[in-house]
Amino acid sequence: MFFYIFSFVLGLFTGTFTGLIPGIHTNLIMSLLILINLKLNINYLLVYSITTALTHTFIDFIPTIYFGAPSQDTLLGVSPGHKFLLNKKAHNAVIYTLYGSIIAIILLIIIFPLFYFSLFKIYNSLQVSRVAFSVT
Repeated sequence: MFFYIFSFVLGLFTGTFTGLIPGIHTNLIMSLLILINLKLNINYLLVYSITTALTHTFIDFIPTIYFGAPSQDTLLGVSPGHKFLLNKKAHNAVIYTLYGSIIAIILLIIIFPLFYFSLFKIYNSLQVSRVAFSVT
């Protein structure tokens, strides 16, 4: 149980780090873990990677909103978060983005079982069509 909690907390810190530092992504961290070839239990690695990815999802927009501020001349060609920042409402942009991330996670949890159980039917239909095309 300790290692699950440790993996979770380490994933929170790693996701925060990757979300706040532009250019660092969770895929880079996972690639480095594969590169060093640690002999870790797969369950701990899953807890770590999922926690890192979810934390990154919630935090990665903060540097974009606060640090990527354009000038008045380039305002039209940037994201809505920058417009909020120039109107002194950057905190509102962060809150709205958090709401969007929460809704996306909830929808993912709802849709995933539907996708998972229909995946076998899709795979079998693709196999049948592949056989049909290879015969003709």
